[in-house]
Amino acid sequence: MADNATLYSCSAADNAFRLAITSACRSGFDFTLMFEQSILSILPSALLLLLTPVRLYALYGENVKTVRDVRYGAKAAAVAVLAAVQMSLLILWATYDNLRTLASIPAAALSFVNALALGQLSYLEHTRSLQPSTLITAYLLLSLLFDAAQARTLYLRANSNVLAAVFTASIALKLAVLVLEAQNKRSSLKQPYRNYAREALSGIFNRSVFWWLNPLFVGGFSKVLTLEDLGSIDESLASEPLRDRIQTIWDARKKPEGEHALSIACIKTLKWPILSSIFPRACLIAFNYSQTFLISRVISFVGDSSTVQSKNDGYGLIGAAALIYTGIALSTVHFKHRLYRTITMFRGAAVGLIHNKTMKLQDGVYNESAAVTLMSTDIDRIASSMVSVHEVWAQLIEVIIGIWLLARQLGWVSIITVVLMILSSIGTQRVSRKFGNAQKIWTAATQKRIAMTSSMLGSMKSAKIMGLAGTMTESIQGQREAEVSLSRRYRWIVILITVIGSIPTGYGPVLTFIAFAIQAHIRHENALSTNQAFTSLAILSLVTAPVQALLLAAPMVAAGNGCIQRIQTFLRASSWEDARLLLEETTSLSSQDLSDNIEMEEMSGKVTGSVAVSVKNLILRYNLTSEPALNDIDMELKRGSLTMLVGPIGSGKSSLMKAVLGELPYQSGTIIVASKSFAYSAQTSWLLNISIRQIICGPIEDTPIDENWYRTVLHACALDEDLQQLPDSDESVIGSRGASAQRGTEAAGGAGAGSLCEARHRTAR
Repeated sequence: MADNATLYSCSAADNAFRLAITSACRSGFDFTLMFEQSILSILPSALLLLLTPVRLYALYGENVKTVRDVRYGAKAAAVAVLAAVQMSLLILWATYDNLRTLASIPAAALSFVNALALGQLSYLEHTRSLQPSTLITAYLLLSLLFDAAQARTLYLRANSNVLAAVFTASIALKLAVLVLEAQNKRSSLKQPYRNYAREALSGIFNRSVFWWLNPLFVGGFSKVLTLEDLGSIDESLASEPLRDRIQTIWDARKKPEGEHALSIACIKTLKWPILSSIFPRACLIAFNYSQTFLISRVISFVGDSSTVQSKNDGYGLIGAAALIYTGIALSTVHFKHRLYRTITMFRGAAVGLIHNKTMKLQDGVYNESAAVTLMSTDIDRIASSMVSVHEVWAQLIEVIIGIWLLARQLGWVSIITVVLMILSSIGTQRVSRKFGNAQKIWTAATQKRIAMTSSMLGSMKSAKIMGLAGTMTESIQGQREAEVSLSRRYRWIVILITVIGSIPTGYGPVLTFIAFAIQAHIRHENALSTNQAFTSLAILSLVTAPVQALLLAAPMVAAGNGCIQRIQTFLRASSWEDARLLLEETTSLSSQDLSDNIEMEEMSGKVTGSVAVSVKNLILRYNLTSEPALNDIDMELKRGSLTMLVGPIGSGKSSLMKAVLGELPYQSGTIIVASKSFAYSAQTSWLLNISIRQIICGPIEDTPIDENWYRTVLHACALDEDLQQLPDSDESVIGSRGASAQRGTEAAGGAGAGSLCEARHRTAR
């Protein structure tokens, strides 16, 4: 009778919705079956059914990427058998009235429906996705962990052996499906998907431990790595589509632009990568604060007597510790991985946007070092600040939760930590006001040094010939010393902010415990218990760490914002616009029908068909307030003629030539050209570190070249004799900026590139 009563009471306890079973059942160390079936079974099943239509909709729009193979058949067979076993479980639960709970049949029914949904989802994931399915593998992994707890309960319950055996079979089948789904699909993919980067084809397990990096590490251990060993990058990190996306958003911005126009464009471009890191960061918050409950429970457990009950609790604490610290590790991995992928994508988008603008800038608006500084120094500082910016929301949540938990432990004394936070925040805010200006001064000095260094490197041969190498070294060293001197104020501000930000971390725990001890002494209350002390100390460490990070984030955010403003100013600079007129356009304007009574101003003079370039009444200023560099210039260049522009230094020869090329805007007058296609040989040639033949013919390989015309150009530029003196002739590499070539060969190579071009007009300086 006692056994029947116990069995009945345990069945009633299993049918109650609560976490733990009563102490009289299963040694008191188990969940209730109702909790396992409703929370650990129905909840993940419902989530899968909610997410499956969304994923199916996304996959239906993709093309087929795999071939049918044995792996697909194995997946389909395993899912089919799983569905059959889940159907058997549903029938068994419906049969055993005395063993089931109110949630047994709904849980079994949802598991059966899930198995059917897995069949369709597995098919589309296998055929239309590059990676192993994250949704399927995550669901199966959680389901296996939760089902293991339910299987233990079924084995411990009386008269549940058949249910336990079939349920165990379903666990084994889920494990088989998980193993099949987690396999890399490279061998099943069609071309070109089979050659994609390892990271792009890696599943959630592979990414969680960065297993896809192991082949690279093994290769680096056995040999010297080359660029080919690094492999291709993930398509989502490619710069070109990111550049095109942010360029479209930037071009569609509202005008006049706001102060944060560029920041908004970056957020719109990277909104999904940014949002993808929120979930793992939220999980990290939960796991971090779970440590405080674990510490409190462990300290209480250590003080208990060694009974059977305490041993079971000890095993539970071991499992809880493993779960918490594994969760912290995995959450950190996924959060950091997604965060730094986002930063990498920002680099590709922002650098591409700056490069596009550089190609459209008017000549002389910025020197060449401006874009280089923006692409390197400014982008690096923005990337560093993005880590702090992305953590702000999470750190605020951590501080709020921590203060609440601390108040539960220590009461009003926790206000001391809050006061220290507020005082440090005010101090940091006041000091940070000077941060932006100090950084701008330092960045400007850096840009000046880079510009000077770049200019000197371009003239290294001339400097050595003239014996100026030592002077140039001293000049660059002087610029570096000046830069360091100007950065001193910036560094002192950083030090001061760091000291202020460390106050809550350094003094918060000490002052809090002192205040609690004084309060307890005055009120004649008990001092801190061991449990209370260690738990409070853990909470304080979890609170002060994000507070310090928040305070130190202020200068990082200010620095990043300053760099963004510099880039935005660069992007807003006036772009190149070709104000020249084509001869055909002027002819059509003069001959069109004027019967609509619109009076048109008669164009002064007529441009005949033999004229290649016509300049009329040209006035050119370098800026609106300066004196004219060229005033009332008239010029005509005939087709087939050779014209030389002669004059003293600073007389405007280069300005006139750039105006004819369309590279320099002018204030009044007209420039009419027969064709806008010009070949231009600059005074300082643009030379890459490639062969002379590629300099003249272009760096693109497999381009058809007219060899007769090429030889004619070499002879016309007097390059044929120079090439005979080189060991590799025109295949000789000239070095960076022509460092390996003679000055005459360098200039002739630039002229040769202009001469080979099939433009209708050629100019040289």
